[in-house]
Amino acid sequence: MEKFFFNVVDRTKLPRVLELIAKNRQPVQICESDYDKDEVESFLIVDVVPNQLKLILKKESDHESIYKNKEIFFRTTLGQYKFFASTCLSYNESDGIYSVEMLHDFFSCQLRRDRRLVADESRKIEYSIAGHIYSCRDISSGGVSIIVPENMQDGFTKNMDVGVCQLRLNSVTYEIMESKVVTIFDEKDEKGEPTKNMVVGICFTNFPVESEDKFFKHMHKEICAEDVRKAKDKKLV
Repeated sequence: MEKFFFNVVDRTKLPRVLELIAKNRQPVQICESDYDKDEVESFLIVDVVPNQLKLILKKESDHESIYKNKEIFFRTTLGQYKFFASTCLSYNESDGIYSVEMLHDFFSCQLRRDRRLVADESRKIEYSIAGHIYSCRDISSGGVSIIVPENMQDGFTKNMDVGVCQLRLNSVTYEIMESKVVTIFDEKDEKGEPTKNMVVGICFTNFPVESEDKFFKHMHKEICAEDVRKAKDKKLV
């Protein structure tokens, strides 16, 4: 199981961090409590007031924010780091300017290129090969590991091409034109005891560009939702 470590940014270093975030010109995403369910709004940073730990924001769309003057959850990125904070989205009616002040802890989490999402009660992942549907243990942007029952293990060999397959992540299905087996090993339970299942690691080798783009966006949404849940579980926000 992957471990995630959230660090609190030192308050003495926060003014400089906010300046770097503003200079980086990455969008800021805001929602009320849950990136997986709430409507997510995107803002641009137009200025920073370091000594007040404040970011001045402009909404990317012309519509007023549904979260103005409400407690919100704030997220943005800087290089390989993701930043989270809970704060209030202030709105000035006279000039239409939004702002957020970092009055509470400001958290950082390092991004991982090989980030894997584990299948669980909230996330269903299936992989279909030649009409056979396999449950998946986890998934990344480049591949998936499937669980193969004892009576279906014949024929799997390392480096074998498995042809056209269908990947299902929750309610969305993606077609993979080519994929290849890269690892095979026996599955073990939580106590480290072997089960009768086999785990087969599969690499995507030909993902249609349009479908791949949609899949990456889907993965990004799942990762954001999981990070929010983990942060809340650790009582960070």
